[in-house]
Formats: sequence, C-alpha cells, structure tokens
Amino acid sequence: MPHSFHILINAQAGTTLQHGQDAIRTMIKESGLPTSHLAFLETPDLLNQVKNYTGDDILLIGGGDGTLRSCAALMLNHKNPPGFGILPFGTMNLMAGDIGIPNTIQSAIQAYTKELEEISIDVGIINGEAFLCNAALGTIPESSVVREEHRDENPAILTTKLMFFVLEQMDRSHHRKIKMKIDNNSVHKFSSASLVIANNEYEQSENWTIAPTFSRISLTDGTLGVYSLKTTNLWDKLRFLFRLRWGGWLKDPRIERWSGREIEVLTDNEEELLSLDGEPMRFKTPLKFSILPQRLNLVAPIVNKTPTPQG
Repeated sequence: MPHSFHILINAQAGTTLQHGQDAIRTMIKESGLPTSHLAFLETPDLLNQVKNYTGDDILLIGGGDGTLRSCAALMLNHKNPPGFGILPFGTMNLMAGDIGIPNTIQSAIQAYTKELEEISIDVGIINGEAFLCNAALGTIPESSVVREEHRDENPAILTTKLMFFVLEQMDRSHHRKIKMKIDNNSVHKFSSASLVIANNEYEQSENWTIAPTFSRISLTDGTLGVYSLKTTNLWDKLRFLFRLRWGGWLKDPRIERWSGREIEVLTDNEEELLSLDGEPMRFKTPLKFSILPQRLNLVAPIVNKTPTPQG
C-alpha cells in the first residue's frame, strides 16, 4: 500500500476554523506525513474532487461526520475507489472514534505516519442515501436546525436556547406516532420524542465521559440498532439528558431498543426531517432503512483494541 497522501480538508470544519489553515499545514509538515497534495476546500469543491479523484495516493479527508458521510457515499459509486482515510475535524467525530483514530488533530495526523491497515465497514442506507453513524428522527434534527439558525449568537445564550428547545421537544405533545416494521416481520406501534437508527448497535457504557457514549459494538455485524425515547415528565427528560451526557443512556427506562437488517418507519407526515451523521436532510415517508455489509473500504491506523465482552 502506498504511504503517500492526497489530503483534502473542509475549510469550514470546526477544527480548521479553530486552529487556522497555516497551523494545520505546519502540523502536517512537522509530523513527517508523506504528502503529495494538501488543499483546504469548501464542501462542494471538496466533494467534486473526491468524486473525480483518480490518483494512486491515499485520499485523506479532514472533516466532521457529515463531510465524511458525503465522501463515503461517493466512494460507494466510484469506478475505481482509492484508498480512503479520515481525519477528525468535526464536533463529535463519531466515525473516527469507532475506528480508533485519536480525537485531537495532531495525534490523528501522527497516527497516519505509522502502520496502516485496510478495513471494510458496513454502510447504513435510508431511502437510497448512505450514512456511516446514524440517522435520527425527532428532537435531534430539529435541534440542529435551531442551532444553525442561531449560530451567530453568544454561545452561552445559544446553549440556553437549545436546552429549553430540547426539553420542549421531548414533551409528549411533540411525540411522533410511529409504525415500524422490522425485517418484514414484526410490527411495532409507539410514540417517540426521538428515534435513532444506528449503523450497527451501540455498546453499553458506564464511563463518565462523553466519548464512549455513542461507541458501537462492531462496524461489521450487518445489523441496524434502533433506539426510541419516550419521556412522560420533567424528571424523565432531565435524567435522560444527564445519562446522555455522562454515560449509561442505554439503561434509561424510557429507552426502547430493537435491531434488524431492514427497518421501515411510517409516520403521519408525508415528509420527515432526519439527521444523517449530524446533517439535517428531508425524506419522504415511508422511511426504508437497510444495511450494506462491509461495503466501504477505509485505510486506518492499526490500533490495539480490547474486545468488548459479549453476553
């Protein structure tokens, strides 16, 4: 495998704006990472270059989960997909965390200077659109829209607004009525404040830190994890938000969970707003989810992981 990198970085990613392009260029240069090309691009230009890339070097993408999702979707249809690696430049960086890439940009760059491996991971599909981490319906995408509408406000004020908005959206009056079919077999009817369909199931975490809260058991089980939240009072809301922030949310009594390879979700609306890997998108109902086993090939640093106990 060639160890030279063609690096494309989202110019508007949080890490880019935080550190500045010059500082990131310096980090890459000082790391000794063999680099044939380095560019900071707006999202449309970045995706266009990924789509048309025909080089032999490893394509290394710096962006958040939404940017990486869009690039991965292009890789699925690429005639001759190149080696594809990722650098965590977003807020949550869930995909990077699941494949063992350090969350700090300097450490992530350094990781790619060491031994690498090719891995194949599952890809989730919703009405023909790919996602790597999860698709969410309800409170999560609606909160993302509010955040974008007020992103120029003082951070403290925005955080307060978001908190009150989330608490309101978790109220029973905002719950969606959902009819869900799993693997063309079992049918479930319920109401939910938030429904999340994950590309592979989440593992239980008791750690008091946000990073492992959304870690997945595997990226190759070929199974969709389904999680529904139904709150009934203020205590339910506060308890769940606490566990979401500090760990243990899967054990919350207001969480229902299922799994399957094909999920169909029907609501009372003709169209629904979903968050795909953090990016709000609209889809017509019914929402049809499936999973493509080990469909996406990635180049990743070799990391030593302790297997998660099963059972």
